[in-house]
Amino acid sequence: MMYSKNDFDLIISLGQELKRMYEKANRNEQVAMIHVFAIKNGKTIIENNIKSVDII
Repeated sequence: MMYSKNDFDLIISLGQELKRMYEKANRNEQVAMIHVFAIKNGKTIIENNIKSVDII
């Protein structure tokens, strides 16, 4: 799938946020942080038709 420059920048930003949340979490909280990320950003991800594989 081809993304516009704005979508690409959004995907990069989301990926960086997910990485930051995951790495800052305690080892036993890392999976929970993935879920929190999805809850926090789900609307944006859905509205922009972004696939999870593109974020990771």
